[in-house]
Amino acid sequence: MDDRFNLDTGSTIRKQALDSAMRENTAVGPFANGGGIIPFAVGSSNLGKGARAKLDPLITWLKAHPERQARLAGHSDDPGSDEYNLALGDKRANGALAYMAAHGIEPSRLSTITFGRSRPLSADAKQNGRVEVILGQ
Repeated sequence: MDDRFNLDTGSTIRKQALDSAMRENTAVGPFANGGGIIPFAVGSSNLGKGARAKLDPLITWLKAHPERQARLAGHSDDPGSDEYNLALGDKRANGALAYMAAHGIEPSRLSTITFGRSRPLSADAKQNGRVEVILGQ
């Protein structure tokens, strides 16, 4: 497995490696056009209807490609302390993992990491609460 996916939760991932992984995802089935970005409401770790709708095709794709693994990177919105936001990102990533496992993806194929609020997509905090699904080999 590629070493960029062998990170402990407390480790720092190089932005270049994450950007490269996200570019790889854009060319793959349900990961195209932002399909690997799972949205969450501000301050929430609950998998809403929109999040489940995005996870379901990813689950189908992963079932068809049992050799592939996925890293679930949890991100939070801006309100709250760094500690709170790291915990929220972790809850989001682990919630997505639990959903995927409950729908037939072997948990050993999935791993999580949290970035808290350190990697925003937008200046609008409402768009930053997410889990990014990053494919590994």
